[in-house]
Amino acid sequence: MKGKVLVLFQIKYSTKWGESLCVLGSLHELGKWRPLQALQMNYAGDVWQAFVVLDTYVPFEYKYFLKVGSEVTFEKGYNRKRSIEVPDGQFVEIRDVWHLPLNFLEDIGSSAAVCDVSLRRQNPIKLPSIEGIDDGKTAVVFEVPVPVLSFKETVRLIGGSKKHKFWSCHEAQPLYDSEFPIFKCVRQFMKEEFPIRYKYVLTHDEGVTCDTIELDPAHEIRPPTEIDFSQNNETPVWNGGIEPINLFDALSSIQNKQIQSSSQQLQISEITSHDTSDTQQSSSLSSSSSSSPSSSSSSSSSSQDIITFKRCCNVLYVEDGTFRYPNEKRFRGAGVAIPVFSLRTEQSLGCGELSDIALFSDFCERCGLRVLQILPITDTTVNGVHWSDSYPYSSLSSFALHPIYIHLNSIVPLPDGLIEEINTKRIELNTSFMDYENTLRFKLQSLVKIYEYHFTQHLLEKDEEFQEFKKESSFWLPSYSAFKYLAERQHTSDWKKWPKQFQESDETVAIVEKLTADENPNYKQVQFFMWVQYHLDKQLRHASSVCKEHRVFLKGDIPIGVDSKSADTWFFRKYFKMDTQAGAPPDAFSQHGQNWQFPCYNWAEIENDKFVYWTQRMHVMERSFHAVRIDHILGFFRIWQIPSNSCSGMHAQFEPGQCIHKSWLQAHGVEDTNGRLTKPYITHQIVSELFKETQTDGKCQKEGEESELDQIVEEYFDYGSTGDDEGDYLFKPQFQTEVSIYENESRKWKIGPETDAHILFHYRKYLHHCYHKYNQYIDYY
Repeated sequence: MKGKVLVLFQIKYSTKWGESLCVLGSLHELGKWRPLQALQMNYAGDVWQAFVVLDTYVPFEYKYFLKVGSEVTFEKGYNRKRSIEVPDGQFVEIRDVWHLPLNFLEDIGSSAAVCDVSLRRQNPIKLPSIEGIDDGKTAVVFEVPVPVLSFKETVRLIGGSKKHKFWSCHEAQPLYDSEFPIFKCVRQFMKEEFPIRYKYVLTHDEGVTCDTIELDPAHEIRPPTEIDFSQNNETPVWNGGIEPINLFDALSSIQNKQIQSSSQQLQISEITSHDTSDTQQSSSLSSSSSSSPSSSSSSSSSSQDIITFKRCCNVLYVEDGTFRYPNEKRFRGAGVAIPVFSLRTEQSLGCGELSDIALFSDFCERCGLRVLQILPITDTTVNGVHWSDSYPYSSLSSFALHPIYIHLNSIVPLPDGLIEEINTKRIELNTSFMDYENTLRFKLQSLVKIYEYHFTQHLLEKDEEFQEFKKESSFWLPSYSAFKYLAERQHTSDWKKWPKQFQESDETVAIVEKLTADENPNYKQVQFFMWVQYHLDKQLRHASSVCKEHRVFLKGDIPIGVDSKSADTWFFRKYFKMDTQAGAPPDAFSQHGQNWQFPCYNWAEIENDKFVYWTQRMHVMERSFHAVRIDHILGFFRIWQIPSNSCSGMHAQFEPGQCIHKSWLQAHGVEDTNGRLTKPYITHQIVSELFKETQTDGKCQKEGEESELDQIVEEYFDYGSTGDDEGDYLFKPQFQTEVSIYENESRKWKIGPETDAHILFHYRKYLHHCYHKYNQYIDYY
């Protein structure tokens, strides 16, 4: 049952003059993550503290930050998570330690992949609520993070007070593990038993022996805080084993409150808006200890809500640092990285399927493997049903899954005769080499049959999980489904070739809303793509849960980009620079660089929308994966940006990157005479050397016949004007970019998607010899 508690936050931190500490958290009283509204703390001899009144049984998160003027520095690590589950009217003290940067052990030991999967606790037990506290006692809640602890081990508390010793492992108190890797327990102590000295130990089985005792020194808890009054001036001070401070300062963090006192209790009453003028004078503690709670209450206005708290802390939360292992603790775990299409079993159809992930996780567990990493499985069907779409990093959607990975038999019920058809096709397609096109084609045809059957049987509207999936995926599913419908209708995913009304970025929202409306006559076809994604998501999440049972965490892969002809670039167009391409610069492995043909991200627009696009991508991955690999993580900070009129990775620059201004070059004696630095220097000798292979292919040139070299020069070049005796060339105006040359050659030699890969590679080898001017900024190089 909810109530009110008076909470004192305390943290030990040595500051310099001008520095101060604040508490910031998810609650309104803690600023709701707005630093300017954070709870201000007061200083008392290396200890910073602040009062606040909070509700009980309300989970919240918080952390501390250091403030110097307008600059703030947050402590490192993860947010603290807490729920104060104590009776109403208690005085609760929270003693935290400043979080330093996580080391490798703490970082990986706090991840969901390790805590929730590989080392998940077998039967986690929650710390019980503190329902009753004996008179004169303080309930101390011990908290300690113990990362990468085996699920066969437990954490126990040993120690002693002035009256009781519990240093024996037989008497050690076990800690609760529901918040693993944080372990907790509660124990009550009399005031005279403080200070308490203790350590944490690791045990197996029933805790008969202490297998691991943490390093010295032992932890120590000073007496709980108590409000006292001096005999001379009745100024309230702390009596908690720290330097006394004036209570006026300590309670200043409680805004718009009137504070009164009796010998045993504090009374805090709300000040309404029309009383605030008196707050400056009355926000003090009544110094008369003889005034009773009743008299204080009667003197208050009826608009005040009086809350009574104990004056002595009777619930004390103590956060200790990470368990101090006597030897260097390591997390060791092997894994396997494999594409899903390679996980082929007897139940697969043409390629590995999502259901095969579950089967493979059992193999991983028996081999002692902890990680199962897969390649991206997002939808890449940019060209419909074509082998070129088998590349897993060129996504049609960064959210949707590829239908080729679906296990048809897992969709129930199936229409009559389809099972026999599937079994027959399985024999045909389960060959040594994967037949991408026929596998995908058959699965799509089968999905249409199953969908028609479910639709006519009215199973979709009865499927609550399907309806819930549509709600949870509302950020991307409607636009993806509408895009797929339009792509089929227009026979291409290249939305730049669609009718103009479907291209305009301002109209996409209205188009999606219209196509996904229940009353739309085409909604049945649009809903088909939603239904397919629902079953893919369902099968992937089932595979993930099986991996978790086997203590093998499933690791996904997030491609850095999406295809330019994708649902993302059509609907989320403002998040992309459609006139650019991402790639990699030339290096020892790639002489001409790499052009991935993915549009670069418009990070300014993404940031303006508070990164909702990327947070949604992460949420979708979080549904099924325990860990993720981010492809080309460097690209989040700096990308090799290529103009859209280039084919290779040669004519590009880093973005963001630093350019050289013309004036700087001139100041250092570098002049760009006649565009020598920015225009290709092409002579007859250079052209002859580059294309000499085309002249020595074994064919004899007939007398008077124009050579292939002469044809190239005549088609692509004009004569320059440098006065060089050799003669120099300039590209003709219509051939100033790689794309213009590529398109011309493609038409001439009929090069297209159907061209054999080795022929295309041979052609591009010559294309890369062409260099072109690229100036993104005037007077910059």
